Order: sequence, then C-alpha cells, then structure tokens
Amino acid sequence: MRTPEQLAQLIDHALLHPALSDPDFDRGLALCRELNVWSVCVKPVDVRRAAIYLVGTNTLVCSVVAFPQGNTPTETKLHEAERAMADGAREIDYVINVSAAVCGHFEVIHAEMQALNHAVQSKGAKLKVIFETAYLDDATKVKLCNIAKQVGVAFVKTSTGFASGIAAEKPTGATVHDVQLMVTHVTPTCLVKASGGIRDLDTMERFLDAGAMRIGTSATRTIIEQARNR
Repeated sequence: MRTPEQLAQLIDHALLHPALSDPDFDRGLALCRELNVWSVCVKPVDVRRAAIYLVGTNTLVCSVVAFPQGNTPTETKLHEAERAMADGAREIDYVINVSAAVCGHFEVIHAEMQALNHAVQSKGAKLKVIFETAYLDDATKVKLCNIAKQVGVAFVKTSTGFASGIAAEKPTGATVHDVQLMVTHVTPTCLVKASGGIRDLDTMERFLDAGAMRIGTSATRTIIEQARNR
C-alpha cells in the first residue's frame, strides 16, 4: 500500500483549465508546495510564474506544448518547448500530430518526436509524448510506442483530458487497457503517464497497478486526503 507521500511523488498536478482564475492558480501552486507533488503541469504562459513560486521546493514545473490539439507545426512546438524551458520548465508534455497518426504518416511523427526530444534533452529536461488515445486504434498506439522507444523519450502519455468530437463515443481520458498496452510496448526504456479522468484514489491506484509510473490529475487534494483516511 502506497503512502500519501509516495502517491504525491507520482503526481503531475494539472492547472490547465482554459478559464482558470489567478486565485485558483495560486491555490493550486500552494497545494503543490504543501503536498510535495512531483510536478505542476501548467500552460506555457504560466511557466515562469510557477517556477518563481516553487523556488526552494522539490516540485518541478512541467509545461504543455501544442496543447490540447497537437496541430501546430514542428517549428512552433520547438519554440514553445524552448521558451518553456527558458522560463523554468523541467518537463515538457507535447501533443503529437494526431491527424498524421490517424493517416499513418508515421515518418512525420518520428521526425517531430526526435526533434522535440533532442531539444528537450539538450536542456537537461524530460519529454512526455501525449498520444490522445481516444482518437486512435490499438495498432496505431503500438506503432507510436515503438517510435517513442526508438527515439528514447522519457514518457508516453495517454491523453490531454480534453478530447472530444469524433472521440465522444469513447472514453476521452485514460483507460486501463491503454496503459497496459503502452506499458507492454515501451517499458523499461521509457515510462507511461496516465492522464484524463483520474479523480480519486481507487482510480489512481488502478492505473498504477496497470503499470503507469506517473499520474496527471487536478484532483490531487481529494486523492491524498483519501489516502490519509484509509
């Protein structure tokens, strides 16, 4: 049984809602400091503010790139990542070109992932690659895992938590099936992050038991309090 402190060290606390207010953002940063989570995941515009607030703590700043749709050019993604790292981000969660994946243009995915990973690793940071699994079939997910393993990224990640549209008839966040599939095809050379719809302790532990090594959630307070009370 994992302790609350151990669970906190597996959490990327998400502060990504598009209408998040300044007071809510500040409360989120205070929560990260209080609970000593692994990282806080913020929008690019908020990286510097988060990094300044968290100076002297063990909590890292993670920035999203091309979030949530992934449909910006590689050069734009590189600029976003480099700016975020200059502002203090130590981890980068970027969304792949989902349309390219759906169409089978895996050479496009490979080239972009390689460019992003080189840029991020050269600054001593880590790259997490968001597949947005709700839009993809299993064969495509496996192909993406193989590319990620070849490139040498730190993590592959299930979802943004913001998928909609043609994926509406499917789970739009993480599923245990997807985590198990990804774990099978990437570890131990890279790890799996589950994100999207993880709002309580039981759900988090199901994903950890499936092999996820990092959890993205905005329900950190609830999860840690449930762990303390069990």
